[in-house]
Amino acid sequence: MQPLALTGTYGVIAAIIFGALLGFIFIRSELAWRKTFIDQFSMKNSQLFKTLFFAMAIGIMLFYGLKLMGVVHLNIRANFFWGSALGGMICAAGAVFCGQVPSTAVASIGAGRIYAIWVFAGMMIALPFVQLISKFITQTIYQWPKPTNYADRLDQCFTGSNVFLTFSVVSLILCLFFGFIQSGKSGGGKKSSGKKGESE
Repeated sequence: MQPLALTGTYGVIAAIIFGALLGFIFIRSELAWRKTFIDQFSMKNSQLFKTLFFAMAIGIMLFYGLKLMGVVHLNIRANFFWGSALGGMICAAGAVFCGQVPSTAVASIGAGRIYAIWVFAGMMIALPFVQLISKFITQTIYQWPKPTNYADRLDQCFTGSNVFLTFSVVSLILCLFFGFIQSGKSGGGKKSSGKKGESE
């Protein structure tokens, strides 16, 4: 079977369809709302983490199945430890501060949540800013020494084991973990956001 590769008009059509479907899922599951993020980070409602880890567990195994059938190819790029670490911290700080991530911000704007425009605007400003400081990053952060035994690729950390199965099982365990610790509170956020369109 030939690898799945959509280009040109077919690629644009596929992007629109899957983007619309993802936005619909964000809205229906309430993951697009700022309150869902705030409740998760304050440990009032674990809906966000449960949905995220369950989707990862299923998605990873589906990808692995498609890989075995030759529909998709795995292409893991080498990464830089300090760039990944600092980028992860900045991303986490932005999610906590804004109560949104880029994909949910776009869905929120489509649903009429005007406050998400600021998140989207920040994302658009960040793109040229990163290009502007890329030379500085290359000469500084990328030159910092890596930790001992650091692997440039994630799959190299799991020598002798199936990285897909490992991540899928871990994601499923985390999904169950957050489901158990928040089992008594998981319905709270839905009632408040469904009644008045999300109190912020």
